[in-house]
Amino acid sequence: MPVHTGRCQLNADGTAALAAVNVGYARWRRDRSFVNDLAFVAQCGLLGLVVATVAEMPWTGVAGVTFVVLGYLVGTVLHVKTMIRERDSVRYRWVSWTYHAVAAVAAVLWASVPVAVLFTLLLARAALLAGRRVTPKRVGLVETACALLVLVAVTL
Repeated sequence: MPVHTGRCQLNADGTAALAAVNVGYARWRRDRSFVNDLAFVAQCGLLGLVVATVAEMPWTGVAGVTFVVLGYLVGTVLHVKTMIRERDSVRYRWVSWTYHAVAAVAAVLWASVPVAVLFTLLLARAALLAGRRVTPKRVGLVETACALLVLVAVTL
């Protein structure tokens, strides 16, 4: 059975548009901007849909995992910014805390128990660590551990 060409075109168009955003921000030497980060996160999210298309699965088969991963990655962008580039920004902290709180409540209401626990832990991480003087290496190690928790949560 051939791969659905309409879905392939939609994936390609979406990926190309988001890549164009990344190229533009890199050209303007603003590749660390929040909008650019979100465009990259969206590209990563599209990968689940690409895999589903190639595997000839309906997108509904990967929608839950895609939402969880996108939710985690958006939160990571906000959290890492509060830990490194925007460490002293109270505004970024509040945006991060608010995002993580909304994501945790949404997970408790609509996701599985492991995903709800995951997003509650991510909220605690954002609340307890934001603005602290932590080396980028440690921030990366914590985020690696969190990414592994995402993998565990979506497979349970």
